[in-house]
Amino acid sequence: MRSSSAHRHPALRTVLAVAVAGLTSACSCGEPSLPPPPPPPPETTGDTSIAETGDTGPPLPCDAPEVEPNDTFQTPTMLPLDQVGCGGFEVETDFDHWEFTVDAPTWVTVRAYADAGSTANVAVLMTSTSGDIAAGRDGDFEAQDVTMLFPALPDRYTVNIREETTQAGASYTYEVVATIAKSPVFFDEDGEVIDWVEESEPNDDEVTAIPLRDGDAVLGFSDEPSDADWYTVTVPPGRHSLSFDVQAYLVGSAGDYRLTLLDENLEVIKTNESAGPVTEKDPRLNYASDGNEVLYLLVIEEASLGNPAVWYLLDTRVEADQ
Repeated sequence: MRSSSAHRHPALRTVLAVAVAGLTSACSCGEPSLPPPPPPPPETTGDTSIAETGDTGPPLPCDAPEVEPNDTFQTPTMLPLDQVGCGGFEVETDFDHWEFTVDAPTWVTVRAYADAGSTANVAVLMTSTSGDIAAGRDGDFEAQDVTMLFPALPDRYTVNIREETTQAGASYTYEVVATIAKSPVFFDEDGEVIDWVEESEPNDDEVTAIPLRDGDAVLGFSDEPSDADWYTVTVPPGRHSLSFDVQAYLVGSAGDYRLTLLDENLEVIKTNESAGPVTEKDPRLNYASDGNEVLYLLVIEEASLGNPAVWYLLDTRVEADQ
């Protein structure tokens, strides 16, 4: 901090002024008189510090840090949409709760992930105040994060985050964010976008089964517990290769699906011949048909879960053998 020398020594300034004035009046020689001294600089308060313009404390670790206690559904930390929350697992039994609000129907993505340097492996359980949503996911395969994508109605949603391996400590930290999303986009194995239509209800038995043809893709929902969705395929004459692919868990659904193929007499031909190319929770079923037959495909969630967070895309191929 600096202050002017005039301010530090006002008496000295006065003495100098008087001395100069005395010399001027005492000199009666023919030399020209000295010019008057310059005016003193204006007085200051002596405070030349820069005014503070904001909080000078340490920056926050994220947009919405966890506020303890938040270990029950009754005491969640508020999580504004599109803002990042952050927390940690201090003890092995630590469960953190966050709450966000959706004001209009939309798709929502909830992502919880281990932040830089963290060793946490998070798992998520999400519920809504109305009870329409109750679904969970553990880590995405070998990753340490969880992503949930679901169609949300106006409601308050609570996200319960836990350490999947029940570990805790200073290095077990995470971040969480809820964002407004668009309808899901799906890709086939060639990287091409899949055009889909939404499942039409009812399709709860063989009588109301939805017809499928080659290239059809349906976005289906397990709205109720034990909700079974029925589809039917009419195979033309001649040998054909059929494939049914489900995309669900891999793209943010809470569903773990099973595919069952039946003949026209509703006898089971095969169930979940193989897992999908990425995860066993997204099944693929292949079938070689001799042609000229009617088949039924049953899609059901393994744990009989039912709510809007449990959904799937069914992609169908019916191709004539060469």
